[in-house]
Amino acid sequence: MNDLLIPVLLILLAPLIGGLVYGFERIIKARMQRRIGPPFITTLL
Repeated sequence: MNDLLIPVLLILLAPLIGGLVYGFERIIKARMQRRIGPPFITTLL
C-alpha cells in the first residue's frame, strides 16, 4: 500500500507545485523589471 501511495500523491500534487513555481517566477521577473507583477492569488488560479 505504501509503495503505491507516494507516486500517486506526487502525480496529483505535481501540477499544483508547478503552478506555484510558475507564479513565483512571474512575480520575481516583474520585480526585476521594476513592475508590480500579478497578485499572488492570481498566480494560484
